[in-house]
Amino acid sequence: MTRKNNLPSKSINDLHNYLLSLDVTRQALATSTATETVLTICGMWRISKYHNDKKLTFERLKVNFIDSTLTSEWVRTDKLFSLPLLCFKDHYYIFENVNCWCLTNIMRDLHVTNPARHIKTITDKLYASVPHYHKFNALKLVVKKSWEFVECRPMYGIFRHIYLYQNRESSNSICLKDIGLKEVNNFTELKLNPEHALNNKSLLPLLNFIDDSHFAHPELFSNSVFLPLVNQNCKFELTKADVRILRAQPITFTAAFCATLNSVISHINDPYYDEQNDTHRIDPVVSEQQIHNLLCSSKWLIRNKHIMQYPIWVRSRLLRILLNLPLRLHEQPAQVLSLFAQWAIYHKQMIGKVKPIKHKDQWDRVLNQLEHVIDWFLFDQPLLHKNQTWVSFSNLADGWTKQQQELQHQEIALIKWEKQLVEDRVYSTNLGDIRISEISNAQDLHQEGCDLDHCVFSYRFDCFNNQYRVFSLRHILNNKELERATLGVHVHPRTGDLVFDQLRTLANDVASKTLQKYANSTIKLLNLGDIQHAA
Repeated sequence: MTRKNNLPSKSINDLHNYLLSLDVTRQALATSTATETVLTICGMWRISKYHNDKKLTFERLKVNFIDSTLTSEWVRTDKLFSLPLLCFKDHYYIFENVNCWCLTNIMRDLHVTNPARHIKTITDKLYASVPHYHKFNALKLVVKKSWEFVECRPMYGIFRHIYLYQNRESSNSICLKDIGLKEVNNFTELKLNPEHALNNKSLLPLLNFIDDSHFAHPELFSNSVFLPLVNQNCKFELTKADVRILRAQPITFTAAFCATLNSVISHINDPYYDEQNDTHRIDPVVSEQQIHNLLCSSKWLIRNKHIMQYPIWVRSRLLRILLNLPLRLHEQPAQVLSLFAQWAIYHKQMIGKVKPIKHKDQWDRVLNQLEHVIDWFLFDQPLLHKNQTWVSFSNLADGWTKQQQELQHQEIALIKWEKQLVEDRVYSTNLGDIRISEISNAQDLHQEGCDLDHCVFSYRFDCFNNQYRVFSLRHILNNKELERATLGVHVHPRTGDLVFDQLRTLANDVASKTLQKYANSTIKLLNLGDIQHAA
């Protein structure tokens, strides 16, 4: 009669040797027979696909200790790891997850006391001698074979188009690296018709606003079904004409449209509004009206025949500029939209002649000019006339900038604020040093605007109220200044995180990629707290 015992602690080494004999250090092994395809990971978990019915099964290694002898068998499990479908080094975690989960279950099978310590000991022994390139080769094998277990391959692309462009700050956001076998197969179970989905590819990002329980509807993309579902969940109030316009657009524009609008509605806060002051809280009724106006502005943009002729990324940038404006500017949308309309009419000769990628700097310059005019409109609050042209707006904005620069120093000497970047940040590169310093008073802000001929001085009160921060960036080589730029960032009203706003060189020109890189790095480090903050 056989007798099943608990594994004594002194036999842990025997367990280690037994697992080695099962080749568990081989992190991936693919086998195929006439009836099934099998992928085994870490020798302890495997997924199988039967050729006749395409059914997937999952099994784990179970170890028994019977009559002082270790034996093993494969047993069914419901555990499905999200096997990667693309090869990123970040996906090495799949081997760690499988190893830890399987060893935990083996320890439970053997009733081992203090399993965590033994799992670490065995793991260290098993994989201490595994070369790094073996891990990478195993990952490539896992990715290659995982595609054979995808129930419906077109669903991978459809899944990406729907969910990849969500608001990145949302807890439900997903990135390309996160899309694995488990996610795609679960999505396939929603019974979305892949043929209908691909025939309406441009509308796929809008499905992000529809509950996935409706995906199985046979007429999902018909106007009678699609429009009510979208409008019900996100208050777009789209019309048939709007859907017809979006159908004709590349999916990249629809994705940018949805992602930007979703992000703005999710964080519906005026960056110039102090939400901590109860006496200035926005009335919910007024806020709903502001959101309604913002949505109307976004629909105006996709309906404007001049704007929709521009390259996709230019349209997407215009949409971000429009939707990131303070909410109060949308109370009189006609005034704001006239700036965009006149900009689009004035620069339409660039369409087709100035390539969006090859000549991106030229597009950046004219878009920066639009933001400069919006700054003038925001702070000076002029009354615009319907017959004014873009040239008129630009000249008025330039004149306002000069007035800002000519303000008396007696006024600005009193305006100071506390730094967040206490000490200058210096990055040493092969091409010189990148020095970043924060501006903490109106006088230096005024000098920065005069030196670089832009309107950064107009942000002095926002800096004073801790709603905005400004940094001066210099690229220096052999004590010679090669480039200088001004970085402006919003301070998030709830989290206090810094949010990139603009990076301008002389006369609102475009900064080099080098300065852009280190500007973004500094923002990230400040948000993570990896740079010394002021007390």
